[in-house]
Amino acid sequence: MQIFVTEPRVALALACNADWQSMVLEGFSHDAVGCLVAGTNRVEGVVAKLGDRASIDAYFDLFSNSLAENGVLILALPNCDSWDAKMYQSYWNAYDTPRHIWHFTPQTLQLFAEKRGFKIIKKHRLPLDPFFNAMVSDSYKDRFTFLPVTLLKGLAAYLASLINIDKSSSIIYVLKKA
Repeated sequence: MQIFVTEPRVALALACNADWQSMVLEGFSHDAVGCLVAGTNRVEGVVAKLGDRASIDAYFDLFSNSLAENGVLILALPNCDSWDAKMYQSYWNAYDTPRHIWHFTPQTLQLFAEKRGFKIIKKHRLPLDPFFNAMVSDSYKDRFTFLPVTLLKGLAAYLASLINIDKSSSIIYVLKKA
């Protein structure tokens, strides 16, 4: 299966799936990727960043209409129900607008997808995100945090995601039309 990927870090996380051949489109805006798939319904897969779209319904519909019958939509989204989101609260870097306008938990994304005729068939964690989130989130605070302490916070968030993927800092969702 060939998948159009707009985020190289997501392609890297998906590379462990031997049956997926990823095509990384670095430098393309999400709107350019939207134009790329508009007007065709033979696209086997699209990786989209949904959290920064002002009109997620229109964007979601574009990919829904562009996917082949067995195509997949892959969304990489921060998880506002993650261990680090709860620890950092308002300092959590994924609450940083305008990069992230919309926020989902695994449960709210499932409801959102079902209302649009999709079902979540698989979830993957982004293993480096807890460490990145810890470093950036700690930098938003007024007080200095010693780097090893920050990395331990990232490790704690990563270990929480190993116990329960629904507590991962960011989750890659693989969706198919229901």
